[in-house]
Amino acid sequence: MEENKPQSLREQSRNWICNQFSITNHDGDTVTLLRKLADSIEQLGAVDIMDITYRRPPDPSITEITVTVYFMLSE
Repeated sequence: MEENKPQSLREQSRNWICNQFSITNHDGDTVTLLRKLADSIEQLGAVDIMDITYRRPPDPSITEITVTVYFMLSE
């Protein structure tokens, strides 16, 4: 019996109308977050990026940062 293998992000998004995903770094390390973001976009393959948002809470004591990518598959 085959194990339930998790679908890649590209497989998950194949039938979405508006594609998006978010990545959060709880340590506030922007460089690490952007590297992970670039790797994730590369794993998607051919896509058209519509927008990328970057959020940090207004409270300076909270170091969490989040990026969200909005995209369409190029097929």
